[in-house]
Amino acid sequence: MESRAVVTSAARELLRRHGEEAFLVLELAAQLRARGVAEGLSDDEVRAALATLREQGAVCMSHYHWADPHLSLAGFEIVSAVDPSLPEQQAQDAAYARIEAAWSRWLRAFLASHRCS
Repeated sequence: MESRAVVTSAARELLRRHGEEAFLVLELAAQLRARGVAEGLSDDEVRAALATLREQGAVCMSHYHWADPHLSLAGFEIVSAVDPSLPEQQAQDAAYARIEAAWSRWLRAFLASHRCS
């Protein structure tokens, strides 16, 4: 099992490399596992590593709810890197804009394909 420090470092690097993107936390966890990082860790343990990054000001995260009986998730967390080369407020605003755009894309795609019967 990977330590939280290793997962935190790997998550920071992945998000830095994809700085113009925001990810569902579960997607990020899957990408880390596909790279051999976070194997054996629960999604909550990956969230804890991301919380460390949030506390350090390296990422922004938002939580969204979508009440649908066909979704097993209680909510969706989306994370994006904070660009350290920008002033703090500008970097956070840009990260939250990427998060909002990612949520809007996911929600549009879900609503376009989801049909209740």
